Amino acid sequence: MYWRLSNTCPEAVPTAVLDRLRGDIHANSLRNLSLTRELLRLLNLFEAQGIFAIPYKGPALAAFAYGNLALRQFADLVILVRKHDVPRAKEVFISAGYRSEYRLTRTQEAALSSIQT
Repeated sequence: MYWRLSNTCPEAVPTAVLDRLRGDIHANSLRNLSLTRELLRLLNLFEAQGIFAIPYKGPALAAFAYGNLALRQFADLVILVRKHDVPRAKEVFISAGYRSEYRLTRTQEAALSSIQT
């Protein structure tokens, strides 16, 4: 909203409102840049391990759809990998400092990985 209003009719918007919207887009930009930096780090790690990975939604969608990371809100990173690469991808995430919030048994992990997509 800030982007459009500030470029088309900033005089029609109360200064306090425009200032708040500017602050919101600035905070969103910083968060998105941080997440994008992390996405690039992870993609480099996957590439170093020979894992084909595709970023999905998040920064990739913002860049593609809007040409500007600040114009879309996102709070997570989605990375698609081939099914046979999932165990290795999991190791990449662990080596990068990530931990699952879920504790699955081996049986549960096997059941999850057997789901046909």
